[in-house]
Amino acid sequence: MAEALAKGVITAGQLLKKLKADPSLITGLSNYVAEVEDLLLLPFSIVEVIFADIKASHALRQMHGMFVNDSINLACATRFGITDVVTHDSDFARVAGINVWSPTDV
Repeated sequence: MAEALAKGVITAGQLLKKLKADPSLITGLSNYVAEVEDLLLLPFSIVEVIFADIKASHALRQMHGMFVNDSINLACATRFGITDVVTHDSDFARVAGINVWSPTDV
């Protein structure tokens, strides 16, 4: 969505709705490919989301006003003691104790 907005493919306001209304706009976006390729060069591990993470995510969702996927990611990060998160999602900035980094920062 950020790329579509930055490139002028869509205008501000209801970005997701606009992209879903015209899926052909999505096919012209490509920045995510470079970001994924860069991400794969980093030394990281993929961890399993467990039932306890999903259960804990409900309280985090209510506490921080997050969407489901974000709260599950936060619950999993909390379980592993992860305090640095790389994301385009500014919602994590509302969480005390979490350092939010942009993909261009790493």
